[in-house]
Amino acid sequence: DVCSSDLNPRIQQLSDLYGQRISGDRQTLLEAEWREQGIRERFRILKVDSKQEAMSLLKQGKIEGAIMPREVGIYLAKQLGVQVRELVRAKQGAPVALAVKKGNIQLLQRLDATLRQLIADGTIERTYQHWLHDESGR
Repeated sequence: DVCSSDLNPRIQQLSDLYGQRISGDRQTLLEAEWREQGIRERFRILKVDSKQEAMSLLKQGKIEGAIMPREVGIYLAKQLGVQVRELVRAKQGAPVALAVKKGNIQLLQRLDATLRQLIADGTIERTYQHWLHDESGR
């Protein structure tokens, strides 16, 4: 997802970022989509070490947009006191994994059991529908 700061009201849609500096912490699915659409080169993408650094640069006005997952952007914006707006969302979400220190079988079993329970009782599906369907209108 790409978010822009409310500090710059002229940025209302993705095309408003053409030629502007935006930031991401590494190759993203959104950048791949832009390559397929033939618009990737319209952006000046500054690579940074973390999403927090990208949000900080956005707050300082050093970039006009930041690429990061929606939930991460909302969290960091609240943490840093930045008002942001979502401009575009990637068609496909990035895969997510939970890692457990090798040999920590007890934690691995607890995570697996909890995930099985959340899937079985419908919590995962309800959460998906709420956060990824309902709010985006998709």
